[in-house]
Amino acid sequence: MDKQTYNDYLKSPLWQILRRQALCRARNRCSVCKSEVDLHVHHKTYANVGNEQPNDLVVLCESCHTQEHDKPATDGQPLLREVHSAVRTLEMVQAWFEGNTRSVHRLSPENERGVL
Repeated sequence: MDKQTYNDYLKSPLWQILRRQALCRARNRCSVCKSEVDLHVHHKTYANVGNEQPNDLVVLCESCHTQEHDKPATDGQPLLREVHSAVRTLEMVQAWFEGNTRSVHRLSPENERGVL
């Protein structure tokens, strides 16, 4: 399949349905860094284009998609993208922790070793 045909396929109603299904399965998060921003649906293989199976597709954010294709970051700041990804991950961990504080004992001066 040439690039123009592939680009036309990405505009097709079939691809839009498959894309939405992949995003839904991934809960609108990058499968690598869990970002919810700038999501792409990446073909793990191009052998089944037009007849993709669910495991042929993976949801990646723009940064992880670039890394998957082994291309340099387009903004010239790959380290900044890595830091941004790490911050997003930490924010998710923090949100999870704050939502689960009832089942987690916080460290206190009396319990500085974190023994439950």
